[in-house]
Amino acid sequence: MATRAEWQLTDGGAVQVIALPDAPRGTTVVLGVDDADARAAEPAGRGVDARLSTTPDGAFRLAACTDPSGNTVMLGQVL
Repeated sequence: MATRAEWQLTDGGAVQVIALPDAPRGTTVVLGVDDADARAAEPAGRGVDARLSTTPDGAFRLAACTDPSGNTVMLGQVL
């Protein structure tokens, strides 16, 4: 089960951290973006694995960007 913490930084921005015990490094940082597909394209071109998905309820577009060491940063777009 994931444990989640979120800090509301501005009216339109927040930082969310999710603890995933089975992940290689144990945590994932989620950054809110305006266009997950476009923002994931740049790191994907630099050898970072960018897996795109949409949540089952259709509320978010996500890009899980994982570097060769297994560190993951999640980009999240509200749909």
